[in-house]
Amino acid sequence: MNRLYIVGNGFDIYHGIRSEYVDFKRYLYHRDRKLHNLVEKYIPVAGDWSGLESALADIDVESITEYASEYLVSYDADGRRDNYHEYQYEIGLIVEGLSVKFKSLFTEWVRQLSVPTRNTLTVCPLNITPADKFLTFNYTSTLSDIYGVPSARVLHIHGEAKSGQDLVLGHAWRPVERTEPKYDPSFEFDSPDWRVTEGEELLNRYFVRTFKDTRKVLADSISFFSGLMDLHEIVVLGHSMSKVDFDYYREIAKVVNVHKVKWVVTFHGEDERARHINTLNILGIPSCAVTLCEMNDLQVGGGTLRGGAFESE
Repeated sequence: MNRLYIVGNGFDIYHGIRSEYVDFKRYLYHRDRKLHNLVEKYIPVAGDWSGLESALADIDVESITEYASEYLVSYDADGRRDNYHEYQYEIGLIVEGLSVKFKSLFTEWVRQLSVPTRNTLTVCPLNITPADKFLTFNYTSTLSDIYGVPSARVLHIHGEAKSGQDLVLGHAWRPVERTEPKYDPSFEFDSPDWRVTEGEELLNRYFVRTFKDTRKVLADSISFFSGLMDLHEIVVLGHSMSKVDFDYYREIAKVVNVHKVKWVVTFHGEDERARHINTLNILGIPSCAVTLCEMNDLQVGGGTLRGGAFESE
């Protein structure tokens, strides 16, 4: 059978890897308390930081500008504008922290995650065939370290930590393309405040830096996706199928024969199950072609993984 596994963070969590966003939250709290507090203050994440990637698009711009406005000091009597950069400076610090520094420390955290070997697993391994194809959204080497999957069979769509690749992380909201503002030093005092305009440009820079450009990622991986035409089965292991990664699923649905391919999709909890059904419906996948199950009840290729033991049917 020509099979594709789509692997998400739930796969790593199943194997005992501390790779949840709440683990990153704890790491950042001890590594950089100030940046941790910026995330808590301006990024609308849940208490466990679930949905962190999506939340990056909903940064609280109003609160940032309100805070920085304390530094919008008045011009002097002559209307001079020299050295009045505190407003932009404060916004710049927040933008730099929540984009560049955040990405740097996230990468640092991922690269120190401990991945077990086959011999040190505390759970029963899944019935995975290394000869299949693998699309992983994880940055870890779990597939190779535990299951011996050759690197040639795996596409790390967002980069692989141990290889030193740049990791892809971000939201799905495409920022508005804007040109650099051109300022006329002769404009009148009552003209729009150039400091506010610069602040807006800095905030737009944040959205550009934290945007996950799936179009580019897909273009760079076109050979992998074009090679999925003959699939007979797609197995989604521990992936949220969230909005930030929807473009990848849409590309797969365009390439494969949706009336021929069987989908096996794992879920964690009824809320995620409902979201998966909705996503699959949007993709045009027939409900008769879909099997949804918990990770421990995985049905793949005519067999069932129940309680950690693979049983042929």
